[in-house]
Amino acid sequence: MKIRISRGNLLLLSILLIITFYLINRFEKIRKSNFTTGKIIELEIISDKETKEVLQTIPLIKYEIDGKEYKIKGNSTLDAEKDSYIKIIYNPKHPEDGIVYNFAEFWLPALIYCIVPLMILFAVILGMIDPKGCLVIKTNKSNLLQIRKTACDEKPNKCEQNYPQILNKTGEE
Repeated sequence: MKIRISRGNLLLLSILLIITFYLINRFEKIRKSNFTTGKIIELEIISDKETKEVLQTIPLIKYEIDGKEYKIKGNSTLDAEKDSYIKIIYNPKHPEDGIVYNFAEFWLPALIYCIVPLMILFAVILGMIDPKGCLVIKTNKSNLLQIRKTACDEKPNKCEQNYPQILNKTGEE
């Protein structure tokens, strides 16, 4: 069996793989967590000392789990007013570690961590396979895996003539 993957398809496959991992991670966290409603009890205002210009407003949110009260600080991007209610997600085993359930606090931090492996994969793929190249994955009769870089042409036999196999465990061509 022989599989040919062009550089563009390998990049697309990498993106899909990392996005799939990201979504599985986030939905698994949601599945293992509980939701509650928190109330903004205070807005901490951070301002410039000289100009008194407001730089950030950080909400202090109170929520209750099983009769015990917890407080967390929300993100400064949270646009809410005092005494308004916010959705909180928390781990039932550690209810003190709740976070505001919105894009900036729940979805975005994990998404940023996905960018690093994506950049590494792009660097490896773009650095190792030339624009007209492709990656060939082949198994032979004894099921040994052979991987090689080739030029992707319309003529598949031209790859075999111009580029010898990089990994060949059996010594056969």
